[in-house]
Amino acid sequence: MSNLDRVLDSKNQTIKALTLSILIIGLGLLTSIYFQYRSKDGITVHYPPDLTKVTRYRANEIPNHTVFAFTYAIFQKLNTWEENGEIDFPKKVKLFENYMTYEFRQYMDNYIRLKRNKGELNKVRHFTLYPGRNYTQDRVKKIGAHTWVVYIDALIKEYVNGMHTKVIAVRYPVRVTYYDIDFTKNPWKLAIAGYEGKGPKPIKYNRKKYSVPNAKISASYQ
Repeated sequence: MSNLDRVLDSKNQTIKALTLSILIIGLGLLTSIYFQYRSKDGITVHYPPDLTKVTRYRANEIPNHTVFAFTYAIFQKLNTWEENGEIDFPKKVKLFENYMTYEFRQYMDNYIRLKRNKGELNKVRHFTLYPGRNYTQDRVKKIGAHTWVVYIDALIKEYVNGMHTKVIAVRYPVRVTYYDIDFTKNPWKLAIAGYEGKGPKPIKYNRKKYSVPNAKISASYQ
């Protein structure tokens, strides 16, 4: 082999080595960018209700105020029947099924059948948070690494044929759990899992303020 051939061969080997190095570095850079992008997507930040107070949370930590907000939002939607409970209630249970565990969804389906058979869904219902019973620390109790009990105090008003027929205040002790589900189906990553203890119960309220003439003051929460 002549000197020229040896020089050319050496240059070719150098070019191949440099090309391989560039490919490895480029692949490493692309991998780094990909995982950095994915890690940003996987971090959820929860803001406290009062931004004037300094609060620290770990990445993806779900604070109690978020659990409370989720629970009320779902229960308010499930229990507000704008037209008629016969239609609205099962439709809303279906609409929000990704915000319930499978077991609670089954419970709700059975509950709807029971109430329909008794003729107790043919009404309009308004469900609101009882005035002054907003989030406080004692309204959310963490009972496990990813499980909470949330106490929702609600004021319920019911109407039949346009007449105000029933008023009641109810405390719902709701079990909530972390729910590993597609973010597009449930951005909260939380689910209603059932009731704690003996379930919902009537609570005392200002009957003079919230009752109306001829309305039924019920001792039953449903």
